[in-house]
Amino acid sequence: MTDEARQACVDACIECAKACEKCAADCVGDSAMAACVRLCFDGAAVGWLCASLMSRQSPLSADLCELCQKVCQTCVDECDKHEACKECADAGRRCLAACAAAC
Repeated sequence: MTDEARQACVDACIECAKACEKCAADCVGDSAMAACVRLCFDGAAVGWLCASLMSRQSPLSADLCELCQKVCQTCVDECDKHEACKECADAGRRCLAACAAAC
């Protein structure tokens, strides 16, 4: 993995984690958005952790990067169902691409 690919993954994970937190906060309280809220909280948690492990070149970062991609795809699939969640879905797609290139 190149330093550039690693940094792009870190940056995308941070961007995605922020977007997931915002999306979850915006959707809290709407019972129809419960799945979105749960998945966005998962996306944020995994995004922050993946960025941390990738930043310090942890030997576990590749394993977490795979999980991050799975969580991102699940979150993207849910957020794509809701127009209000477009920004989060787009950040998730960028994270997926960056993680795939880095791992």
